[in-house]
Amino acid sequence: MPPYQTTRVPKPVMTWQGIKQHATGKLTAR
Repeated sequence: MPPYQTTRVPKPVMTWQGIKQHATGKLTAR
C-alpha cells in the first residue's frame, strides 16, 4: 500500500486514485 494511504487523506484523493486506476485498467484492457 502507498505511504499516503496510511496518512489521513481526504475522500476526494482516494476517489481520484480509484478513478485513475480504473481509467488505467480500461486503457490497458483496450
